[in-house]
Amino acid sequence: MDTLNYKMQRKLLIAIIICFELCIVWCTTTLMWRQQGFQLTTTTYTGLAIMPKSKNIVCVGYTGGAAKASMEFLVTAYSSSSGKVLWTNTLGGGDMDKAYDVTIDKDDNIYLTGRCDEGFLGASVKLCVISYTKKGILRSTLNIDSTNNSVVESTTLAVDTDHSVVYSLGNAMKLANDGAIYTIPTIAKFDSATALALAHWDFVVESGFQTQILASSLTMDGDLLICGQTDTAIFYDQYALGGIDYWLMLISRSGDISWLAREGDTGKDICTGIVSSINGDIFSVGVSDSNRITGSTTHGLGYDDVVLYRHSKEGVLRSSIRSGGESVDHASAIALDDNSVYISGTSRSSSFNDVLMTKRAVQSYGFVAIYDYTGNFLQVLTTGNSGNIHFHDIAVYRSSIYIAGDSTASSYEQPQQGDKDAIFYAFTLAKRRNHDDVLSGGAIAGIVISVVCGFGFFVGCVFCFCLRSNSNNNIFAGF
Repeated sequence: MDTLNYKMQRKLLIAIIICFELCIVWCTTTLMWRQQGFQLTTTTYTGLAIMPKSKNIVCVGYTGGAAKASMEFLVTAYSSSSGKVLWTNTLGGGDMDKAYDVTIDKDDNIYLTGRCDEGFLGASVKLCVISYTKKGILRSTLNIDSTNNSVVESTTLAVDTDHSVVYSLGNAMKLANDGAIYTIPTIAKFDSATALALAHWDFVVESGFQTQILASSLTMDGDLLICGQTDTAIFYDQYALGGIDYWLMLISRSGDISWLAREGDTGKDICTGIVSSINGDIFSVGVSDSNRITGSTTHGLGYDDVVLYRHSKEGVLRSSIRSGGESVDHASAIALDDNSVYISGTSRSSSFNDVLMTKRAVQSYGFVAIYDYTGNFLQVLTTGNSGNIHFHDIAVYRSSIYIAGDSTASSYEQPQQGDKDAIFYAFTLAKRRNHDDVLSGGAIAGIVISVVCGFGFFVGCVFCFCLRSNSNNNIFAGF
């Protein structure tokens, strides 16, 4: 009987220890990885967004090439809790149709934009918006020709749900008198309820060949934020700083330019993401190979560095920082929560802000760099897998971070399926910091659970020790 009691005591203690360890693991990081592709094809996710009601995730991109002579729009909905594919659709007209960005309105209706090539939507390449219901049913296709253009690609979009407005923003490739091809930004405004075009603007560019819109978002007031790159000598009264400059602009609902900011230095500076905070401050992110950037005395760290700018809602520069390592570091997108700034991107450096990464020659890894609102670097998260992995877009909800991108290798025990596969990656951070280092609700819950588990572990040990004392036997024998 004593021997049986000792065995039961040991099993009880082992169970308590396992529960304790599981609690600790649960309170740190939860990973979720999904890889989607087709044999002998190139498949990539270029954008993602969170459904406001269901909190499920929608990823968009394109698939084709090799076995297919064309590219098609790809849109997939995932469960945010399990990563399970809820539905997936492809759409295209037999040419090079690519989705570049996605946004979702308050009713979970989905809008995506990109390159709508010849044969799709009827004629030449246009500014376009494709809309789906939350169940993946096609709702409408919106398109408009840019004036006097040969090719137009929509690079980004924004939706103003309160006013039933969808903006499709892109770049028109035009032919100059001397035969040179140049690009200018162009914006189409649609009524999301009637699918009718409301307005259209082509930007005025006096010189240069590479003025482009690369990212957009809406402010809390419904005004339109856009950013990109320009090599023009004068861009709406803003003079050139270097070879290619970083610019951002605020446009009112009526189409008036409220302000324009041009940042950078003597090299190449490009804005790839922009978003506004609840208090109205505007955060934008991009890439720079300039020796210095506007508002900062930090010299270049590598070939290309990640740059993060913070402007007031009036367009006044408040701060700027640069990050990265000794090689190439590219930022692709930006997201905010109430406490922190999240930047997704791709790097070839062996370290990021002195945080050592896995060095892989001539290969890239995706990363998420996290900062507080004042620009203090908090941490960097990375994939740690072999092959080339690129993070193209990011979204944040509570303590979860969601990533869309692509991979050329097998990842997290999921085999490579094509030449390049689309990836959806999600993880949860247990401890989150704000400006005053106060823990978020999720982190507090994690600490409470850890304390409870630890107390249970302690009680279990005391209980077993008391039994041991009564029997004068060592219950730890045989461990």
